[in-house]
Amino acid sequence: MKCQDVCPENKGRLHYVHASISFSSEETEAFLGRSGVPSARKAAEVKFASLDLSGDLLIYARNLNRMLGLDS
Repeated sequence: MKCQDVCPENKGRLHYVHASISFSSEETEAFLGRSGVPSARKAAEVKFASLDLSGDLLIYARNLNRMLGLDS
């Protein structure tokens, strides 16, 4: 986030939110497309929505895969 913090385009836009929501390993695997468990995927989607992050979940999954070095 350091590069995001200093970017002039983000000035006044970024803020940190401390959320009490966490994702189980099953939810994370489903969200990343590495598990076919529909209930885990749905649970992850509900949690994202409660964090007001329900925009494009494919982008979040892509970015997390990249950060974890799992994209190929």
